[in-house]
Amino acid sequence: MTLNLYPEEEQIAFEQLRQKLPLLPPKVPSFYKNKVEQEVEALGHLNGPLYKTVFPTKEKIKLQAPGEVADFIDDRKHIPEGTNGTFLHKYANRILFMPTSICLGHCMYCFRQDLLEEQHENREKQLEKDLSSLISYLNSQPQVEEIILSGGDPLMLSAKDLEMICEKLSQLKQIKHFRIHTRAPVFDPKSFSDKKMELLIKYNFRFVLHVIHPYELCQDLLQVLSIARSKGLRLYNQFPLLRGVNDHPKVLIKLLTHLDEAGIKNLSVFLPEPVHHSATFRISYKRIQEIILELQNTMPSWISSTRFCQDTSLGKVRLEQRIPSSNPHEILFERNQQITSVPDFPTELDIPGNLNNLLWKDFQSSV
Repeated sequence: MTLNLYPEEEQIAFEQLRQKLPLLPPKVPSFYKNKVEQEVEALGHLNGPLYKTVFPTKEKIKLQAPGEVADFIDDRKHIPEGTNGTFLHKYANRILFMPTSICLGHCMYCFRQDLLEEQHENREKQLEKDLSSLISYLNSQPQVEEIILSGGDPLMLSAKDLEMICEKLSQLKQIKHFRIHTRAPVFDPKSFSDKKMELLIKYNFRFVLHVIHPYELCQDLLQVLSIARSKGLRLYNQFPLLRGVNDHPKVLIKLLTHLDEAGIKNLSVFLPEPVHHSATFRISYKRIQEIILELQNTMPSWISSTRFCQDTSLGKVRLEQRIPSSNPHEILFERNQQITSVPDFPTELDIPGNLNNLLWKDFQSSV
């Protein structure tokens, strides 16, 4: 059975939404698209986890929940005055530098769509100016010790531009740590070229992937990562907990186990933020706690010790920082003696992902 990956009805409805809201359009590299096509062929429908990751489903377009906003963590508040939005200073000792607004593929769950759509493809010709602005700012911020390259996806930069960034920032004695966050190798392992790998190893980067589902850890990706690890690159991962993609303990266990076996340390699992049209991915806090408890009760510490975090305008908080609330529809957290709230996702909308869909390959192979 052949299904249209992006039916005309969804195309029209999503484009109408994009006229009103800053939502990124579908963008799927051929490598990842092949995976999606295999999934659709096997399932016979468009409700698989990889499909939902990169194409707008009917639920994404139509379902909304209370409290959705454009920028829940308020990124703009952390952009220093006098800069053009290329870096964020949210935590005292580190800065997130966004040298590009381009990604190899677009994730439908992206929490930064508002900022990226605003700046999409407008910054690529002024990298030197942005870097100069960052260095000037760092000269006034001696407490900053770490630079995180994000975006967009920094692996979309040319090797030449990436090298320029590394060379100039490494000359600052205050900078002791470099980190890069990327999903490009998941979308296409060939995007992580030998030259870029050598640069990141040379400048002692921590390499943080965003693998969200065990089926993304294919042999092509694992082979590239194995080479990188054998050459000394430190590999990490973090990912969001997404309804209909990985919202079952068995999926998380499989993903975390495969990461561990590949020598990739998982840092965090993030709870999805209430941004516009994110309801299709969100989960109620009651069910989140049930998922975490099952992981902790059934898995060894090297699997279950990964931290579950909610990002907020105050910074990242863990579930242990939750405090009582008189409002049953909000979750309160305390961080550094400040209180922030997150709207809970309504339990009546929280329809769990079907395990037959979430792990469709496993069920096929067992038949």
